[in-house]
Amino acid sequence: MVTEFDPFSNNVSVIVLNYNQAATTVECLDALAAAQSELVREVIVVDNGSTHAELSILHQRHRREDFVLVEIGINRFFGEGNNIGVDFAHWDYIVFLNNDAFVQPGWIEALSTTMRNDPLVAAVGPMFLYPDGRVQEVGGIIVPTGDAVQIGKGAVWGPDHYDTPCVVDYCSAS
Repeated sequence: MVTEFDPFSNNVSVIVLNYNQAATTVECLDALAAAQSELVREVIVVDNGSTHAELSILHQRHRREDFVLVEIGINRFFGEGNNIGVDFAHWDYIVFLNNDAFVQPGWIEALSTTMRNDPLVAAVGPMFLYPDGRVQEVGGIIVPTGDAVQIGKGAVWGPDHYDTPCVVDYCSAS
């Protein structure tokens, strides 16, 4: 289904990649369900050729019909696996969510508001927190030496220090 892009639409397709980590993927799906956002219109789980045992865990969860399961049958790795997921997406915005990333309530509303409010923004990324609440990063920059630097990594500041959107060179995969 091809839709015309609507810059005021906030309809989101979430793509989650799985490869032999079904239990973690189920935790990710549980976090998505707990976040209860009306903006998330579909969740697409792309299985990258997991073992039968791992795939059976996803099939068991899939019976609840809260996501689309795309079985590739072979590991197409990160980039191509996500691109295959995009082929199944129906909405204007795409979120690539690693299966070991667990969203919180309000996560997609914050990201989509940034996209909606600034027509110059082409992509957004979240603040990543470690399980203990410390900032992992808020995006990255490439310095003149060509090295990548994660903003906030190892900083002593807490998450409140990074509450203003900023321009970065890249958003890490998650």
